[in-house]
Amino acid sequence: MNRSISKMYDEDQELSGQARHPSEYAILKHDNNEIPFVPVDPNLLFFNDKTMQNRYFEILYIGQTTNEISKEFRYNLLSFYIYLTGFMVIALGIVVSLFEDQKISTNQLVFHLSCIFFILFYAYFLLFCILKSLRVVRINRILYMALGVFTYLYMIFGATQVLSTFTEDDKNSGHIPMTAGIVGFTYSYRRILFDSYRHIVLTLIPVLIIYLSINLIYSEILTYCIIGEFAAIALFVITQIIETHVVENRTIQLFYRMEREQDTFSDDETHKPNIENENSYFHSVIELIINKCDFIIKEIKYAASVIIFKDVKNRLKNAQNEMSAIRNKVSKLDYFETFEITSQDIDEDDKEFISQNYLNISPFPNKSSRMTKDTNTEGQKCLFIFNSKLLIQEVVDYISKVGFEWNFNVFYINEKTGRSISVLALYLYKKLNIEEILCCSEQEFFNYFDSLEKVIYMQMYKVNPYHNALHAAEVFTSIHYFINNSELSKSINKLDTICTLIAGFGHDVGHPGLTNRYLIQSRDKIAIQYNDISVLENMHCSTMFTLMSIGNTNFLSHLSDDEWVICRKIILAMVLDTDLSRHFEVFTKFRTRASVMNDLSIEKIDDKILILSMALKCADIGHSAKSPELHQRWTSMVMEEFFNQGDLEKSLGLPVSMYCDRNNTDIPKSQAGFLRNICIPLYEIWCSFLKSQQVDLCLGQLRENYQYWDQNMKSRMFTQVKKLQDESL
Repeated sequence: MNRSISKMYDEDQELSGQARHPSEYAILKHDNNEIPFVPVDPNLLFFNDKTMQNRYFEILYIGQTTNEISKEFRYNLLSFYIYLTGFMVIALGIVVSLFEDQKISTNQLVFHLSCIFFILFYAYFLLFCILKSLRVVRINRILYMALGVFTYLYMIFGATQVLSTFTEDDKNSGHIPMTAGIVGFTYSYRRILFDSYRHIVLTLIPVLIIYLSINLIYSEILTYCIIGEFAAIALFVITQIIETHVVENRTIQLFYRMEREQDTFSDDETHKPNIENENSYFHSVIELIINKCDFIIKEIKYAASVIIFKDVKNRLKNAQNEMSAIRNKVSKLDYFETFEITSQDIDEDDKEFISQNYLNISPFPNKSSRMTKDTNTEGQKCLFIFNSKLLIQEVVDYISKVGFEWNFNVFYINEKTGRSISVLALYLYKKLNIEEILCCSEQEFFNYFDSLEKVIYMQMYKVNPYHNALHAAEVFTSIHYFINNSELSKSINKLDTICTLIAGFGHDVGHPGLTNRYLIQSRDKIAIQYNDISVLENMHCSTMFTLMSIGNTNFLSHLSDDEWVICRKIILAMVLDTDLSRHFEVFTKFRTRASVMNDLSIEKIDDKILILSMALKCADIGHSAKSPELHQRWTSMVMEEFFNQGDLEKSLGLPVSMYCDRNNTDIPKSQAGFLRNICIPLYEIWCSFLKSQQVDLCLGQLRENYQYWDQNMKSRMFTQVKKLQDESL
């Protein structure tokens, strides 16, 4: 919105003139109603916010661009220099004439010529610098104050009755109208300073004092004449100061109104509260409602800022308060299950993949009583043997990087020890002093995670390419990194940290390497057992806590009843929130609370659960933000697991899920879509919440990985198009 303050002032004057009665505008107290509060020092007329003060200065002198001075300033320069030059030329002419008539001495002539030429030289040199450099424009008020002070001093000391005292000439010689010059120069001086109250006061008050002092000391004119002339000058100066204060105060109010209007108009495009500006195509109904509420509130604020009728403004204020209350109530609703895809730019294959896995939408009907083969293999032998070299210094040194090294390599730990979960758990037992916190023995603690790794991940189920013990260890190292490198380390207690340890290691325990959608569509016994609701996640939770009841593995047995309830509640919620079909529900709920409402408090148990759930969700897809070597290795593993499911779907005559066909899947395209639509939006809001430079580096690497897949995809598309063109020729 490119509107100058002068135009705003003209519009305001026109509005005043259109009032039905002359006093109507004043009766309505337009200024008070229109601008309820301007953050300005009322005495010095200086904005409390330096940024706002700088913005005000730029509007006056530089305008809407940053490479040239404003039109108003150009006009003020023109009028100032016309007056200054005209006055100096007239003064020069009078001085020369008086000298030729021998009414002033040579000394007086030299004084006048020196002052006139110096003032003109300084003024035009300053003008040259202003037109050449914006740096000079930014300090022009100080420079023009210096010019003003010197000009006023010339007019005071250049008066015949004063100057003659210094030159010892006849005091009744020719008279030069310096007092008239002071009056005329003051008007142009105000204009060049844009009626800056502070600068006018700092100039005119000292000038007034000097004027009286010099005339009383050096003038031989009757004292009452001097006092009378001084009184007239003083009255004029005080009038100018008061008028300057009024004008600048009004200018500041107009500027402030203009800024508020500009903020309101910009809200239409960038502040709704800009969920659309975030890198996400998906929004919950709650978010969209809050978005509309914010838009309506902004519109009401704008309407109230331009309406002058007090009763209407009060009604608008009440409407705004009601809308704000509705907005706050809506944000507290636990209803984030319904979503809208707010962009048409998303790729159709990505949309299909997200619909199948992240929105819990089944695009094809159930097949007739076709049961899947039992996905649980029996009697799997343990593929890893605990290595006695665990205690060698090399491994111990590397494990100590857990929580501090984002690209922690769990493959290395597995290669050296044959284990991952139990090794890391044992290290954390000592590091976190878990024995003292839980009053459990090292053997109990080790037994649980050893059983979790050997029996559940490696024997009861087949060893999956991706959802295996290595993935569990990887997820925990990532979540531990989030905690250690943010304020979470100071906000959560040791029991909360242990909950994240259990949830991180156990969140995919017993995973069959198949998706919830497949298990439901194939009527697998796991889906039947858990009623098609968060099938795998419910199974993971049940398996984790069932294992604690077997043998000497219940390291939580010494917790109080209240601690047990809280611990179990946190773990269950964290794991259940990893259900892909609830991804957007959890994501948008967190985004609404953390970004839109900004009212998350880790002191509240429900908010703490939401924060820790987000930590686990980000860690669960943490490989997407790892170094290229690790990320690509994990990608090949997850794609192989997808392809295994696709092979199984083909063998059963089921439609192959999106990106699960090893013959037709474009891996770069699938990964680019996954990172763009799922990972980046999740990490953006997570990093925004944590405000950690170390965690921000993860988002930077994630974006680099996306660029890798995106460029790879485009390169393949170009190659395919070129191949088709060559074949057509």
